[in-house]
Amino acid sequence: MRGGVVHSLLMALPAWAKRLRAQRISAIVATYNRSAYLRLAIASLEMQTRPPDEVVIADDGSDPEHVAVTRQIIAGSRLKIIHAWQEHQGYRVAASNNNAARQATGDWLFFTGCDAVLFPDVLEQHIVASRWRHWVSGFCLRLTPDETRRVTEAMIRERRLEELWPGWDDPRCAELRHNGARQRSRAFRAARRPSERRFRRLPLITIQALVPREAFVRVNGFDETFQGWGDEDIDLGLRLQIAGVQGRIVTETSRVLHLYHEPLPLSVANRRYYWRPRNGVFRCDNGLVKGAPPDAQEPTR
Repeated sequence: MRGGVVHSLLMALPAWAKRLRAQRISAIVATYNRSAYLRLAIASLEMQTRPPDEVVIADDGSDPEHVAVTRQIIAGSRLKIIHAWQEHQGYRVAASNNNAARQATGDWLFFTGCDAVLFPDVLEQHIVASRWRHWVSGFCLRLTPDETRRVTEAMIRERRLEELWPGWDDPRCAELRHNGARQRSRAFRAARRPSERRFRRLPLITIQALVPREAFVRVNGFDETFQGWGDEDIDLGLRLQIAGVQGRIVTETSRVLHLYHEPLPLSVANRRYYWRPRNGVFRCDNGLVKGAPPDAQEPTR
């Protein structure tokens, strides 16, 4: 019902929105040794009311047994799926996402993870929110271990994910709403005057994030200096903002379930690197392309 309503609204939108919906979307799914979760994530992409035109699995060097399952998933899917595998040399999701993005062909890149199960209208909601070539991101509802065990491929394909979504009076949903209101306020300030100031930074979170391809290329993708867990995604969002690409946060309208796993420790080095002064520079040197381009970017004023 919910996805059908969004689909009907899209059909009533003006020509620019219909053209936007017709553009190609590449879904990039980050994974490492979680093929059982990957199967669920791919199923949720297959059930989108506006499915991606292709899926690129950003594999950070999964072991052979997980690679074998991944190949089974690809063979059984109705989506076009590319397996972009890189050698495992520690946690390198920034490099893995860049590796996948190089092989993607879409006009838009939708970043998510194997631990994310999307409600059927997530891509539709991102398309609507990206109206003026914004990047779009949102949060997730974190499932408990018991709730995670209840998620099955059949539940996804039968559109029964509502069974796992608590009421909006649930503390987790209340937190989502609070974060959404806070980020909408930041988005308003950032749109008026983009900068790297703390309260103008919008979080681009790769549990669900849609980015225009040309903007992703302009900032040179993810900064591969980030190794270990954390901050490579919000760094991308900050550099997009500094480059003049506005962000929008979708919270209540774009629902994603996060499958439980033991949390990884945040890299202190990553956090320190993220908070360094930017001085208007939005292009990283250690990204999609290594080194500064011949016409090196001038800092924004």
